Amino acid sequence: MNTILAPYSPVYLVVSLTAVAVWLFVLLPRVSLRVRWWLHLPALLLHETCHFIAVVLLGGSARMQLGLGQDSHGSLTYGSVHYEGVGLGQVGKTLVSIAPLLLFVAAAAIAHLKLGQPQPVLEGLGWLVALLWCLLGASMYSASDWRGTGFLGKFFVSTCALQIALTPIAYLAAGVEILLGR
Repeated sequence: MNTILAPYSPVYLVVSLTAVAVWLFVLLPRVSLRVRWWLHLPALLLHETCHFIAVVLLGGSARMQLGLGQDSHGSLTYGSVHYEGVGLGQVGKTLVSIAPLLLFVAAAAIAHLKLGQPQPVLEGLGWLVALLWCLLGASMYSASDWRGTGFLGKFFVSTCALQIALTPIAYLAAGVEILLGR
């Protein structure tokens, strides 16, 4: 089987929308929190690692903890990064809180560099899984992440959410344009 997927193939969109729909409407309501945690583990590792790296880059010390729990306000958590000594005051705390949003940049790079060129089906679907993990990791924006951001961080998060909502439309338009030969 040497099937090659075209750049921005509609297969990517169909597979990703099907996976998301099955997850949201079939699996999510039926699985326990513990199973959900295991299914989210790759994205969770990406998310918490982004916080950890941001703390270290800002001169603080951090400790990562993975597992089901509750934060100090009683919200359910899958994992957390406890830190101290971050420079830049509230700006530093905001940068730590929004660090996982850089996974959207990683997802955009994967989509452009890997899914935007012809490649074998399995390789393309593998990159699609990586892209979906990046998107899930970035969208695991928790209540404690939100509390840690200032006004500019909340504005940034809101505009990212708008971009995410519009991304499938732009992706579909690019795929249709390529299919039509323009």
